[in-house]
Amino acid sequence: MRMPIGSNIVQMHQSFFDFWNIYKRADGRVSIDDVRPNRLKSILPNIVKIRTSNEGSRFALVGTQVVEEYQQDFTGMLVEDHPHEVCRETYLSMIDHMNSRHGIACCFGMFCYLNRHYLRTMESGVALAHADSDKVAGYLVLVTIDHAEYMDKLYHPMPPEQVLAGEANIVSQADFNNAMQGYRSLSA
Repeated sequence: MRMPIGSNIVQMHQSFFDFWNIYKRADGRVSIDDVRPNRLKSILPNIVKIRTSNEGSRFALVGTQVVEEYQQDFTGMLVEDHPHEVCRETYLSMIDHMNSRHGIACCFGMFCYLNRHYLRTMESGVALAHADSDKVAGYLVLVTIDHAEYMDKLYHPMPPEQVLAGEANIVSQADFNNAMQGYRSLSA
């Protein structure tokens, strides 16, 4: 079973935006206490939770759809040790973004596996903090991957490690709509 495609992906990111919009603090972070499975039920299989520690940022939870997509569970692994270079660099860039800005960090791009099967990916993430602290305690990331059939027909003369990507900082519905438009236009 593959991750959902097309408009379902936009709906999933809208659900994540709505969650953030309800539970965000004044600093744009979400309290760890507000991250509950029942509040993320429709997107939970696509959620990745990362915790900060003295050793670095570590995957604390990797949703079942993400595990299925990569055929590996990264739970417990440091982000900097992620075996897929594009994923590792994306997470590190998003963590930097989430540490320095007050909204949702959104990253989207198109890349291919070694067999040159192209796909689109989009991640939206927010920084987490304990209720009584301003210090970042972790990150919550929604991961979606689009295996739409038309992607099989695309040819880009790029090696697999090359990425066509966009980044956005989302603090309003208008920002969200612009990011979704950028995601949709990747294959245009």
